Amino acid sequence: MNWLKTLFIVLVLLATMPGFLFAAAPSLSDFIDGDVKLEKCPKRHGSYCYIKPGIQLAKYNKVLFTPIEFRLHPQSEYRGVAPDDYKLVSDMFHQTLIGQLEPAYPVVTNSDASTLAVRIALVDIKLKKKSRTLMGWTPVGLIAGTAQDKVSKKLKLLDAVLEAEFVDAATGERLAVLVDQNLYEDGSNTESWESMRLMFKHYAKRIKARLDEAHKK
Repeated sequence: MNWLKTLFIVLVLLATMPGFLFAAAPSLSDFIDGDVKLEKCPKRHGSYCYIKPGIQLAKYNKVLFTPIEFRLHPQSEYRGVAPDDYKLVSDMFHQTLIGQLEPAYPVVTNSDASTLAVRIALVDIKLKKKSRTLMGWTPVGLIAGTAQDKVSKKLKLLDAVLEAEFVDAATGERLAVLVDQNLYEDGSNTESWESMRLMFKHYAKRIKARLDEAHKK
């Protein structure tokens, strides 16, 4: 019966390994409509993908990004959030995308048949408890860097999930879905504006790499 004991030990070890082979794909929030069959993305721990069979990315040479949507985790210790805080993050994301994609792939606001539309949500965001003293506020007139630091220190994105949907902007046809549970390359430093910018830069590079591959650049 030693082989049964050995088999049991092997199964226990496999079941406790990170990224276990048979781990179920994550459930999607209501940001993504309908049923999507996700599979593990190759060479990217914690990422799951759906890619429409026969997708032809070479027809897209422009990209349209809708504003980021933000979803708080139900157990976030603080529920309130200022709209301007999220706008700072969304604007930074948009500028980062432009910096990585242009001039090869213009980031546009109007779409046509050659436009790839990208929808992105940050899901399960946790917020640190906001200070109730005057020192916790950002007075009008403070430099942008100070406001950015306050926002990045308020958001806890280490456990957040990024959901992205890639759509034909002319027809609305869904082309791909990405769910990433591992936002940062280095999880030890996630509470700075620069680390958030680098996270978005990483995603912009991934999008550009897929377009370059399709256009054989």
